[in-house]
Amino acid sequence: MLDILTLVTPFFLVIGCGYLAGRIGLVATDALKSFNGYLLYFALPGMFISRLSDIDLAKAFDVRLLIAFVAGNLLIWVISTVIQRGIFKNNLSETAAINTAAGWGNSGYMGIPLSVGLLGSIGLLHAFALLAADILVLSALAFVLHGLHSNGGRMDALALVKEIAKALFLNPFLLPFAIGGAISWYDLEPPQLLMDWATMLGDSAFAVALFTIGAGMALRPLVINQQSLGAVIPSTLLKLLVHPLICGIIAYALGLDAIAIAGIVVLTATPTATNAYILANRFNAKEAEAAAIIFCTTTMSAFTLTFALYLLRDSLPGIAGG
Repeated sequence: MLDILTLVTPFFLVIGCGYLAGRIGLVATDALKSFNGYLLYFALPGMFISRLSDIDLAKAFDVRLLIAFVAGNLLIWVISTVIQRGIFKNNLSETAAINTAAGWGNSGYMGIPLSVGLLGSIGLLHAFALLAADILVLSALAFVLHGLHSNGGRMDALALVKEIAKALFLNPFLLPFAIGGAISWYDLEPPQLLMDWATMLGDSAFAVALFTIGAGMALRPLVINQQSLGAVIPSTLLKLLVHPLICGIIAYALGLDAIAIAGIVVLTATPTATNAYILANRFNAKEAEAAAIIFCTTTMSAFTLTFALYLLRDSLPGIAGG
């Protein structure tokens, strides 16, 4: 258990530092744009390029990873829709916003450092597969529901295709992932200067990403009241407990090995990503609830994630081998 706490505690301490900095005014809202810009376009791409070059992608990639995440996301979406539409009578845009918060895990800022720490460089493939599933399933379905709500029950198929294509091809992770993957796939030997540059940027990514999570929690408006509990409680339970359980069962049914299953469970046990708040803001629906879900899942994941790691400790090289 001490090994697990040694691994997890620094994550949440850095998040806590970011939260404190936001609360006492050391970090302003505008600064988050700078942090996110640095992470998305420099630090995390540098890490992709440097670490993917160590992986034999031809042997390491397994499409079953993506299938497990896609299927799990779909089931979470269905369950959340039943709750939000059937019980709480939310409209389609509101349901889309809350469904996204219930299923979109922090695969980028938290999932990548956690997965790499537990699985090594191969953990990048797990995190990227989850990110792809989030875009393909959660963002696509969110735009479908929002489009139906906005257009009186009609859906503009061309607009939906454009939104999905934009989310995929303009994602800042895609190009550096492709570059790092190409270096590995074709066994290239890029200049050492390029790799040193990428490594230096990548080494800074984890702390900045976790700090940014905490600062964002502090700076987003937070309202948790009786009215918002219908979104916050079900979504928190779905994100932290049901999502990893479902994806773990699907991964097991697909015949993935114990290490892959453990990695999938840990990644889907991460708290709700900022993307949920961004979409809620774009849809002008349930922004306060999305912010509350991010806050609650991030806070509670300190316990649920630690418990998941304890249960899976023998299947995770970063713990079992440490």
